[in-house]
Amino acid sequence: MNEQLSKIKLLLEIDDTSRDELLGLIIKKCEMFVRCLCNIFEVDDSLELLPLSDELICAIEDLAVVKYNKLGSDGLKSETIGPLKMDYDDLPSDVKFIIDKHKRMRF
Repeated sequence: MNEQLSKIKLLLEIDDTSRDELLGLIIKKCEMFVRCLCNIFEVDDSLELLPLSDELICAIEDLAVVKYNKLGSDGLKSETIGPLKMDYDDLPSDVKFIIDKHKRMRF
């Protein structure tokens, strides 16, 4: 997760450790969200979750950046300030595309 944290901090232009705990929590929540959507819960012999593909890890990182940027505006669908209107999607289309490619059937 340290590599993921470093990449996300770079994308968010955060250069100190003051947000590391919050970002770590967001990363874990995003990973579980993606695992649940894709139904990916394989474990190894020691019952540790197996790593996800690089493509899904990238989607988790992108989703974590979106979730971080939306802190404080949870539940908002859109916001208008003067002539500027901002729509908040639940999942960005590129992240949704990657997740949809990796979804597995449930039995």
